[in-house]
Parts: sequence; structure tokens; C-alpha cells
Amino acid sequence: MKKLTIIFLSIFIAIPNVHAAGGDHWMCVRTSTGDPCPAGCFYDDENDICSPCPSGSFYPTQNSTNECYACTKPNAASFIHNEDTLGNTSDNCPWELTCAAGQYWDGAKCTNCGTYYASAGCTLTGRGPNNPPSNYDTTCIAIVYKLDLKKNTLFSGFNDKTAYYKYNTGFAMNEKPTTWSTKLPSDALQPELSIKKFKGYYTDAGCNSAIRVFNNSGEFTGTWASLGGDKTLYACWNNLEQQITYLDENGKIIDSTQTCIINDSTGEFNCPIKDNIEPTGEGMAIQEYECTYTDDSGSTKKCESLTVGGNIPPLAQKVYLKIIAEKCRIGYYCSGGVEKPCPKGSTSDAGASSINKCYIGGGENNGTKFCDSIGCFYLGDNLKFYYRINDDETGKN
Repeated sequence: MKKLTIIFLSIFIAIPNVHAAGGDHWMCVRTSTGDPCPAGCFYDDENDICSPCPSGSFYPTQNSTNECYACTKPNAASFIHNEDTLGNTSDNCPWELTCAAGQYWDGAKCTNCGTYYASAGCTLTGRGPNNPPSNYDTTCIAIVYKLDLKKNTLFSGFNDKTAYYKYNTGFAMNEKPTTWSTKLPSDALQPELSIKKFKGYYTDAGCNSAIRVFNNSGEFTGTWASLGGDKTLYACWNNLEQQITYLDENGKIIDSTQTCIINDSTGEFNCPIKDNIEPTGEGMAIQEYECTYTDDSGSTKKCESLTVGGNIPPLAQKVYLKIIAEKCRIGYYCSGGVEKPCPKGSTSDAGASSINKCYIGGGENNGTKFCDSIGCFYLGDNLKFYYRINDDETGKN
């Protein structure tokens, strides 16, 4: 008895798709021969049976037609099925829907990504009239753009910079950073001098009516729309005057009228040492200038000594030049702080303050020798003949 039972079960399992009475497929059984085939089935007139529509096709209502409709996919723009494409087979119609590159699935339809966003598109699948889930992973991603940051000055020591931004996200020094910062990276900012202050990056090189996009510390002060793709921005500057104060050899102020400023359009900082500065003491020659300045914190700093006729570098808003002077050497006179040689054949004592201090001396050892066709002679030992030029005791003429 057990053996017969096993054989019966095996036969039952092996033929699950046999036709029921009347020859219809088990999924398409009619109450009686001659009745219409159920929905999802077609009439096979060759075999006089009802059979299920093949995969990818359907028949929506009860009828006895000998063909099935092909399944169609929904409209990607609105995800609407026509009534005759809903599918009435046991598993309904399978379908596939593609959102193109630059689109995303918003839960009801394919929608274009906004300006400055992109997507690779997506393919969605389903069955029958059911929409894809609203959380389908087709998110648009913000596009990465380049920032060309111009130094906007010809003054040396500054360079153009390049940075990147991901729209509505942040900023970085390369296109694929591990994180995006809410500020422009410090490497993209411009350095500063005490008399050249970086104001930030602006939309126009003129800076006067331009929109500031980043301030001097890199904070984003513009709008994402004001960037709008790859963007060129310009550094703008606040150039401050450098005031030069001259001090005599004793540290007393003798002049403070000179100011100098950086010229961004030429890159020049024209700041020559004044040529009318003189020591307080007579017969002194300026050797160099001791240089100090006051930095932004108010501290006094030393700078390299400067030579007469040199150019003062850009240092700070307050620069002090103190005269370092020495007495004129023998054979020279000092006028306007400059050492000059006495005329040929004459000499001077140390510390001579004008050409009128140059003289022709007497004596065979140190005096001037005079010669003519008859012979040569020296002035007396104690005789000195001084120069007189336009009765100007200063010797400036």
C-alpha cells in the first residue's frame, strides 16, 4: 500500500501543468466547454483549449480570442499605463523604464536634473501598474567646476591660483577631495604684506563695482548662482602708504614727508632714499641708514641697512631711517652729507664741511710744489691758500 501511494504522488508532482477537463490549461480552466477563456488566457482553436498568454503578453478581459496583446512599458515622462496594457496574466506584464543621463526618478516620473547637477541616468524595472519605489537611487549629483583665481597685480611675490568647487556643496584644491570645505582652502588665498592687504576674490578685475565672492579669509560671501560653472575671479587689494621718517645721527626727526605705495598695474614700488637728507654735524658724510619699522602688531623690527641712493623696500606703514655718518677724510670735504674730493693739487683737514675748506699747503714734505720754466719751489711751511667759490662758505656751488 505504501508503494502505491508513493507512485501516485510522483505522478501528481510530475504533471502539474496538465490540462483539466475539456483540455484547458490549469490556469485557464472554463466552467464548461464553449465558455470564454478567462482573463490572461487565449483560445487555441487548433487544439480547442484555453492557454495562458506567453510571457511578455496578456489579454485583459474574459474572451475567446486567439491572440494576446504584447506588453508595453509605461510612459517615462508621466508613468501612465494605457488601460489595455495593464496585464492580466498571473504575474502581470514585466516592464523596464529608462531615465536618460541628466535625469532622475522622482517617485512618479523621470525628471531633469537642475542646472549645475548631473546624473548617469538609470533603468527601472517592475510589473504591471505598480510604480517604482520613491526612494529609488537615482539622485542627481552636483557638478564640480574650476575656479581660476587671478592675482590681479604685477607686483612680485604673488601668483595665480586654481581651486575647485562642487555646486552647493563646498570647495577644495583638487577635483576629487576626500571632503569639501565650506571655505576656500588657505592654499588658494593670496599672501599679504603690511602695506598690501588682500581683500578677497571678486568677479571683476576693476574691483570697484565688482561682487565679492570670497573674503580675505576664504569665507564664501557670494551665491552659488553667481559662480555658475567654471569661473574666473580676481584678487583685490588695499594698498597702503609707506611713510618714511628720517632721523639724524642722534635719532632726532629731520624729515617725515615721504610716502610710497605699490602700483599694481606696473608692479613697481618706487621709493628712493631722498637725496637732500644731511647730518646735523658739520663735515660728516652719510655712510648708510640704519633701518627699523613698526609691524602690524606695533612691535619695532630691524631691517637691513640701506645705502645712500638706494631704494627702500616695501616694509610697513611706518619706516624709520637713521643716519649713520662719519667725519670726512683728509683730502675730502662733505657737502649735503656726501663726501667729495678736494680739487687736484689741494687737500683738507679731516671733517672739512665745504670746498672752501680745501687748501694748497706749504712745506716740502706736505706742501704743493710749484714749477715754471725757471724752476720749482714750495710755499712756506705755515702757508695755506684756501679755495673761495662765489663767497659761498657752504661750498655747495
